[in-house]
Amino acid sequence: MINKFKKTGFAKVLNKYRVGMLLSVVIVLLVISLVLNLLPYERLPKIEVNELLLHFINYSVFTFFLTLYFHFQERFSSLNKNCYFYSLVVVGLVSTLIEIAQLYVPHRSFQLSDISANFTGIMVGIILARAFSLVVRYKSRKEIL
Repeated sequence: MINKFKKTGFAKVLNKYRVGMLLSVVIVLLVISLVLNLLPYERLPKIEVNELLLHFINYSVFTFFLTLYFHFQERFSSLNKNCYFYSLVVVGLVSTLIEIAQLYVPHRSFQLSDISANFTGIMVGIILARAFSLVVRYKSRKEIL
């Protein structure tokens, strides 16, 4: 079954354009995050979910895809080797800058609880990306044997 999938055109397209697709997902997630975090509360849809949980999910998913992008891209070798560190730095800076920018948005404020939820999500995203890359590496070695 796996060998049949490898021979299909869809698998070839996924393999060929995986870095571009990952970058597209990262950009979309970043734009969504910026819009939702920098709009005044009055303009946001009313959702009955814990705000810290939303921060955690947002940053874990964003970090997961950014880490995979850094891991699979081939242009800069230092990004491949240190993808977890660079993901932590980039997403951590984005998170902190968004929280600081909220000081200038009406009815928004800088909150340390948001930053702690963001960094917890960042760490979970890195751990998930590491686990995913290990599974992919293990499966690719198993197929070679």
